Amino acid sequence: MDTSEKMGISKSCYENSFDNELISSPLPPYQLTIEIEELVSPPKNSRKAKKFQKNPHSTSPPRPQNDFILFRRDFYAKLRVEGIKMKNGDISRLVSEVWNQQPNEVRRYFKLLEKLAIERHNEAFPDYKYSPKKSNAKKPKSKNTRQMNNNIERFPAIYNEMSEETLEEPKTTLEIPLNENTNVIDPNY
Repeated sequence: MDTSEKMGISKSCYENSFDNELISSPLPPYQLTIEIEELVSPPKNSRKAKKFQKNPHSTSPPRPQNDFILFRRDFYAKLRVEGIKMKNGDISRLVSEVWNQQPNEVRRYFKLLEKLAIERHNEAFPDYKYSPKKSNAKKPKSKNTRQMNNNIERFPAIYNEMSEETLEEPKTTLEIPLNENTNVIDPNY
């Protein structure tokens, strides 16, 4: 029994010799924190997976994981093992930076893991077909713009007065007390 069979990896995923070397190598180009089988299996604890488990007929199954998502999952596990606690947004920015610095061998390794993840996903959800939902609604304005428009509608006199004031000359000039510690650039210099 070869290494790939021990790990439960089918031969269809790594038909070329380079892929075979990556999978069966005792030292892959990237040291994983999570076991390969667990990493490439569809996650059971994501929001989408939990929603699908509760009611499989009302929602679609979670999408298969791509190479970056697999890298992020393993990277997050690595942070947890090291006891590092960060906000998800900060983790995502950090993972993105680290991912962009990875050599091609590591990226190819995760592309192969992506193929395995897709294969596992197809086994778990054989009828899955990705069908994005197009939104016909216009994107909402930002909160600040909406709030400003609401205030203009509710208090037009105040905003008209403010806009007239901005067109006038300033009523006061700013005087800065100068002393020897003030760093001022001479405009005539």
